[in-house]
Amino acid sequence: MGFTAIWISPVHKNYDGPRTAYGHPYHGYWVTDISKLNDRFGTANDLKHLSDELHKRGMLFMVDIVVNHVASITTTPQDYSSFYFKKESQYHPYCSINYGDTRSEQQCWMGDAKVALMDVNTEDADVVSSYASWIKDFVREYQIDGLRLDAAKHIRGDFWPGFCKSSDVFCMGEVYEQDVRRASLWQLNPSQPTAGSQETGGNGQDPAGMDSILNFPLYWELVKAFAITGQSSTGALDLTLLEGALGRMKSTFPDISSLGNFLENHDVPRWSGLSVDPQSL
Repeated sequence: MGFTAIWISPVHKNYDGPRTAYGHPYHGYWVTDISKLNDRFGTANDLKHLSDELHKRGMLFMVDIVVNHVASITTTPQDYSSFYFKKESQYHPYCSINYGDTRSEQQCWMGDAKVALMDVNTEDADVVSSYASWIKDFVREYQIDGLRLDAAKHIRGDFWPGFCKSSDVFCMGEVYEQDVRRASLWQLNPSQPTAGSQETGGNGQDPAGMDSILNFPLYWELVKAFAITGQSSTGALDLTLLEGALGRMKSTFPDISSLGNFLENHDVPRWSGLSVDPQSL
């Protein structure tokens, strides 16, 4: 079919306790311990075999990783022994997110009281150092070519350059952001590396961002341009909106050619469920 790369789900150990209110973590995003693999997905040898077979075919191998949080079934954990980071101080204190407030988005917990996603304290020097060593070893052991960084905007922007440098591979972050300018702050600008630092939660002095982000701004414009939703707010069928958005992206992003463009993924409605006319695809 002409594919040159694949991106797979997170492969690390997930919550494996009793069934939660939302079921079991079939998706792989309820990570608890990044030092272990998710045995429901396979073994270390299976992952190495997949990597080898892809490379034999001239394909690239991207793995989804979760470093923003770990999964818990309580907002008041007492036992940290099942987690990679085992000290209470290595997590931010519990608070619910006030979306639109950068500090809250980056230091409060995603999820809810039924499945709490404990926010890792990525301001802690030991956490930062541990993550850098871990990702270097993980990428090398499994010959990974790229990383998809889950919930990237929920960690301060100046965390990512050091982390990605340690990985020494291409990094694409999930930045769920519709506004072009705000989204662009998360792509590292080689000529102005500190440009987005303060607005992405950093100190304003250190480089911030990553090689690429998933292009959510373009996704929303594609919906407006092509989806026949029956709702004027989401399906304008106006190609000039798409043209205008592309123009803004070209003048705003440091490198539009490396962005991760998509028509649908697991974070947004599938196209067949969004457009009342399947031929609009």
